[in-house]
Amino acid sequence: MPLQILNIDKNITLSIYHFIPRFFLFDWTSRLLDITSIPFFLWVIILIIFHYRKKSIYFILLPLFNLLIAGGIANYILKNIFERIRPCIQDIVISLSCPSDFSFPSGHAATSFAAATTIALLDPKRKILYYSIALIISLSRIYLGVHYLFDIIGGIILGISISILSMKILRINKSYKT
Repeated sequence: MPLQILNIDKNITLSIYHFIPRFFLFDWTSRLLDITSIPFFLWVIILIIFHYRKKSIYFILLPLFNLLIAGGIANYILKNIFERIRPCIQDIVISLSCPSDFSFPSGHAATSFAAATTIALLDPKRKILYYSIALIISLSRIYLGVHYLFDIIGGIILGISISILSMKILRINKSYKT
């Protein structure tokens, strides 16, 4: 990325990082969401709570499949192509737990928005809830100081794209009655 764009991203990220108040509830929630498997199990719980009566296997497996595909592409392919250093490694922000891998795109944002988009396409009645959860998970990455805003945006675009593409490939275009 050009240096001007990186500087704009850095300044916006620092503004967001300093804007969000620091207190124990945000700290605890963000650290809980930092554990890689917790967001996955959160989406599983959401699927169980809202859709346990669904007989369609798509409703359970497709969001989880898209989540795993988006995470794999983000964490194992794109991060190694772009090699963007995390803000906590560059000492731009202070973070208690700073991952050693690269930053762009955010795997948490990619997986959360892949799951949220798939579930929202299947259950549009509660789409605001699904996208709100995905956004909270994504913004927690800036709060913890482990991602820049553009990392989050890149993850969001990747997650949404994976979900829409898989829905088109599988020709699943109807919502289920809830």
